[in-house]
Amino acid sequence: MKKYFTILFLLCSTITYSQKQIDGFRGWKWDTPLEDIESQLKKSSNKLPRYAAYDKIDEDLTFEGLQARLITYGFKKKKLKVVNIGLKNTDLDKIVKIFTKKYGKPKKTETPFFTNWEWHISTADMSISYFPSKKEDGVTIGIKGK
Repeated sequence: MKKYFTILFLLCSTITYSQKQIDGFRGWKWDTPLEDIESQLKKSSNKLPRYAAYDKIDEDLTFEGLQARLITYGFKKKKLKVVNIGLKNTDLDKIVKIFTKKYGKPKKTETPFFTNWEWHISTADMSISYFPSKKEDGVTIGIKGK
């Protein structure tokens, strides 16, 4: 019986651990040098404070089964550090549920100006921010590598 419990524990731990690993985004690892992937990128009109912002040329804007409005890659010291994803307000509940299922219960902060959900895992910090003053495009997902 103890042997089966140990196997079950190891299997559950492996599944849980593997679900929580985000070592990059779409095949690009955190800290990938800009020069290695620059030919696949173009300067972004989306501003990411403290980061050089780029969009992937011919980006597939599908994210977690939802249609994103934008996906922007942020570089600091010419290394990939963050990804910013913009969604429509109508996708807010869906994406919060998807992240909660994958990464557990978030820390939630509410103010009159925005609502923010945060997840902190070993390889990345993630947030979903909702800005109700933006009529249609007020949901932003930020993923920052560690």
